Amino acid sequence: MLEKKEIQYFPIFIFGLCSLLVARDVIGISYNKFILVGFILLFAIVSNYKDLSSMLCFMFPLTWGLPYTYIFLGCIIICWFKRKKIPGPSFILIIIFFLLEIVASFFYQTTDYISIIKYVSVIAIFFTFLYDSEIDKISCIKAYYYGSIVLCLIILVTTFRNAPSNWLYLFSKGWFRFGSKQAEDAEGMMLSVNSNTLAYYSIVGIAIAYYFIPGTKGKQRWLHIFALGLFLISGVFTVSISWMIVFAVCTLLFVFSQTKNVKAVLFSALGMIVLLLVFRIAISNRPELLSAFTDRLANADLRTGNNRTELMLGYHRVFINNPRFIFLGTGVTQYRQVTNLINSFHNMIQQIFVSYGVFGGLIFFIGLLAPLRKIKKHTTTLLDWIPLIVVLLFTQTIQFINPESLMLPFVIAFYLLSANSAKEEENETLYYNG
Repeated sequence: MLEKKEIQYFPIFIFGLCSLLVARDVIGISYNKFILVGFILLFAIVSNYKDLSSMLCFMFPLTWGLPYTYIFLGCIIICWFKRKKIPGPSFILIIIFFLLEIVASFFYQTTDYISIIKYVSVIAIFFTFLYDSEIDKISCIKAYYYGSIVLCLIILVTTFRNAPSNWLYLFSKGWFRFGSKQAEDAEGMMLSVNSNTLAYYSIVGIAIAYYFIPGTKGKQRWLHIFALGLFLISGVFTVSISWMIVFAVCTLLFVFSQTKNVKAVLFSALGMIVLLLVFRIAISNRPELLSAFTDRLANADLRTGNNRTELMLGYHRVFINNPRFIFLGTGVTQYRQVTNLINSFHNMIQQIFVSYGVFGGLIFFIGLLAPLRKIKKHTTTLLDWIPLIVVLLFTQTIQFINPESLMLPFVIAFYLLSANSAKEEENETLYYNG
């Protein structure tokens, strides 16, 4: 008797969610946000744990257009029920950082419970996924990758659609960087990211594309080449100096990782030549494109990182002069109101220590890096490390724990690094059991 096949909900979920996002953001059909909440939670309930974890990873880059306060809270609770247990380290870390934020909220002028719930639900997903040894890492990596493609496609389409007729002139002057511009006149919720955030997802997407390209052939390779081109266009139009630097590092590391693969080296060289030719043709027809980069580099204060060092010193002074901040931190969800500083952090390490305090910051970094101890060095290559290096480098120029969804690409970068180790452990288990 044939066994009944389990329904694969993940492809249906991707099609449905993408249709809803395109209908809202591209076509302009408005609907209540709870339609999205209901759609996602329905699939979360009926799906198995593998599909549900992939669905969540697909949504990681799309949080900027989803009511994820309700979605992530519901999904992580459903995950725990389907998983039937929470990894021990995850549970301890979730409780610690939940309590730290609750204590910090006693000092907030007005407590925003919705923001706290949103932050805690992402922390719960972050540490649960980081420590879950039973999760299908490859499926989650691919899901996140597809979500990043959807994000960049929708952002580019809506930006070009809503751009003013003189957008090239504005772009050349640095007044029209791709990102939040596409949603300035929008009513209600839609996918909207600022330029630095778009640059972040772009460079992580590029690192993942580099990871996949050498090991694929035929149609799959062309898919990754398309994704790479999409991420490159998205990153270039942000005119982010951080993106340019990290892209250069990422590409150099990729080339070094392929020195023993002659075909990959030749393919990389050919790709760079094609890219330079396309860029040369583009700037010859539209010199405004080059002006955007030359003017930004000319006006950039590289000594202070565009005033980032002054901002860091400002947060450092506030932090070091308040004993409560040193021991308990400022809190995560309202750190700007507590410190009376207008601009957000632009450094991951500082944000973590100032928000959590010295002891909380150390605990967070221990929780963040402890899973790396399980990585077997002989199973990894430089190519496997590139996404994690990219995430850690780029987040030194933006935030990490607020906005809280910026944490989530770290999980995917860790999966890319640990996927080979997980495969080897599985093979060893099968060998010894056999």
